[in-house]
Amino acid sequence: MKVSDARPSLRDARGERFVSLQLFTAAMLAACAPAPPAEVEDGAAVLTDLKWLDPAADRVAFLTEEWPDRLTGMGADGRASFEVELGRIAFRSPGLLGGVAAREGLNCNTCHPAGRRNEGFFLTGLSAEPGTVDTTTSVFSKVLGDEAFNPIRIPSLEGAAGSAPYGHDGREPTLAGFVRMVVVDEFAGEEPSPRVFDAVVAYVSAVETFPDAIRKRPLTLASDVDELARAADVLERLLAEPDGGTAAFVIFAMRHQIGRMHERFVGLAGARLTLESLSVSLREVRDLAESRRCDEAQTRLDAWRDELTAAATRLASQEKASLYDPNRLKTALR
Repeated sequence: MKVSDARPSLRDARGERFVSLQLFTAAMLAACAPAPPAEVEDGAAVLTDLKWLDPAADRVAFLTEEWPDRLTGMGADGRASFEVELGRIAFRSPGLLGGVAAREGLNCNTCHPAGRRNEGFFLTGLSAEPGTVDTTTSVFSKVLGDEAFNPIRIPSLEGAAGSAPYGHDGREPTLAGFVRMVVVDEFAGEEPSPRVFDAVVAYVSAVETFPDAIRKRPLTLASDVDELARAADVLERLLAEPDGGTAAFVIFAMRHQIGRMHERFVGLAGARLTLESLSVSLREVRDLAESRRCDEAQTRLDAWRDELTAAATRLASQEKASLYDPNRLKTALR
């Protein structure tokens, strides 16, 4: 399987309309106008994960199910090597990208959930149909922007390690070159640190082909809490080395994850305060790490783990009233 897809032909009567939509969307996004929020009945929620979803898609299923990992060398606990775990965190963090994409919360996992293709991705003016996106648009990149509407089908990354060459036109001979092009050129990200970059390449290389029998699993509060605990294990090793810079990168990703969880507890002030406290405590860990006080940061992280355990119990008591609950979500979404 090659990580490549041909650009669709749009030489029809719809072409002009799509180009006009692209230019309109570009103007809005360039001005940092956020995508229309997904509202709930009390008008207090903005669900970031729905910004990039086809309006006709099943939003409840999208928010309550996720693909499991299929990674080379994954252990019985569902986790891979340290380097692959670090790359997985970066893959799911908007901190890897830049410009409008990062500001709006887009990350690599948005288009490639667990390394697969997001068939429901859609952005007005940048998608011709669900599962496609124009990657040569000035909305995301001044380097590749060509002022033409030419979306491609989002590729799957399954088996990417053995599918050279890369890119829709096969211009990238190596996976590392392809990853850099996507991060730096397509999405205007800064040059990642060598450690983070190598980890992302390791993660993409580890994505295996999904058997047809694989099905999605429930996306719950517990699974999101586990994501935080999983990242904390990576963070602990970085602080022990010490590597304060990469630790700060991981903490940014963890706080972004907490922000997504915060969105689910609309109207539940106590739960939101609990999550905000977790985020503030992580900021304290980051400040210590960036000051090269990694021993103190490690001690603060140990305390944060206890906070996470206690928070998970408090949040679980309100999960049925939150947007983690499929029935509550179905009722709330308009």
